Amino acid sequence: MRAAVLALAGAVALAAPAMARADSSQTVNGVQVESGGVVVNGDAIVYLGGAVIVDTDLGHADPGLASFGVDVTAQAIHGCVSGYLCLYAQSNYGGDLATINICCTWLDLSDYGFNNTTASYVNRSGSDVRMAKQADGGGDILCVPAGDQAATMPSGWANKVSSIRILANGGCA
Repeated sequence: MRAAVLALAGAVALAAPAMARADSSQTVNGVQVESGGVVVNGDAIVYLGGAVIVDTDLGHADPGLASFGVDVTAQAIHGCVSGYLCLYAQSNYGGDLATINICCTWLDLSDYGFNNTTASYVNRSGSDVRMAKQADGGGDILCVPAGDQAATMPSGWANKVSSIRILANGGCA
C-alpha cells in the first residue's frame, strides 16, 4: 500500500531513525523512491531534509517520522491530524493518504506519486486550499474552505487533482 505524508520539517529531539540514501530505481512497499529520497526505518521516504515525507505503512505510528516534525500521537479525523490537508486515494477517506502542510506555493502531486489519485479529502490545515487539475495550478480550480471534508470528490474532480496550494489568507470567499 502506498501512502504519503507531506509535512514541514520541525525540530523534535528523538533518537535518530535508521536512514539510508536510496537510488531512484528503489521502491519501498511499492512506492518508487524519487531522486533525493532517503529511506527511513525501512518504510518511509524523506525528501528535502524532512519537508516531504512519504510514509508507506500507516498501520502504525512510526516514531521515526516524529523526528521530522510529524505528530504521530495527535488526535486525528479520518487519520488527518490538525494543521494538515489530507488527500485520500479512495472515497470515504480510504486507501493511500497524502498529508500536506506546505503553505503558499503550488505543490505538484506527481512529484510524490499522488497525481490524479484524490477521491476524498479532509482540510484541517486551518486555511483555504486550492486544488488544480493540472500541474502548477493550471486548469480548473476547486477551492476547499478551511475545515471542509468530503467523503467523495465533487462531480468531475474524482482522481483529477494534480496540484494543490494551501493559502495564507482566505481565498474561497
